[in-house]
Amino acid sequence: MRFLVAGLLLSSLQAELPPKGITVSQWLREDYFGAYLGNDMASFARAEAKAKELLTADANNDGARSWLASGQLYLASRAYQAGRAEEGAELFATAMREAQRSLAKKNGTAVRVLAATQVLFADRFPEDKRQALNKDGRDLFALIRRQEDAMLDKMPLHFKAEVLAGQAQAAMRLGMQEEATKYLNEIVARLPNTPYAQTATKWLAEPASAAKSQLVCQSCHEPNRLENRLKAIAAK
Repeated sequence: MRFLVAGLLLSSLQAELPPKGITVSQWLREDYFGAYLGNDMASFARAEAKAKELLTADANNDGARSWLASGQLYLASRAYQAGRAEEGAELFATAMREAQRSLAKKNGTAVRVLAATQVLFADRFPEDKRQALNKDGRDLFALIRRQEDAMLDKMPLHFKAEVLAGQAQAAMRLGMQEEATKYLNEIVARLPNTPYAQTATKWLAEPASAAKSQLVCQSCHEPNRLENRLKAIAAK
């Protein structure tokens, strides 16, 4: 079995296409977030290569396109932070154009990917773009909530928590205090004993602390998640 697992891992990575049973986001998330949260550019290059291969195999793969759009947004944020405003503006425009293209059919993966990454990256941009990203992210999280609210409590922690956290953070960044407070209280009530509830409690007690911290992306981006999923498939 060990050799079977090793062979599956190796062949999957060489092909740059996910094996059966692996979703687009499972295939790409770990590598992208290695860059987004840890500035690992080798991880980013690997993610981009895999996403482009998915899109080459299927030009209508809106999930893969949304990840590539989020990657362009990440590069735009790095350019702005390095003082390269013109480059940042060009990358930002490309990112948003591809984001809208991937969202045309309201693909569920695309909506989740772009909701999360727009709110995550918003703080890294100049004020005008920061506001635009938070507004778009807020709208996308609202769409997810409308589509999934009835089943939200049955979802794994990450999927449930990120929707609530995204709504709260976007509202807080937009100065919509009443709406933010509603979502923060919901997080405390529905996600007790989690990092999300801890941060939400602090934001409620000390609203000024929100400006220096993030509520989104606190779970499920740990290393080896994809490897463990591949092992589970191989073991069946």
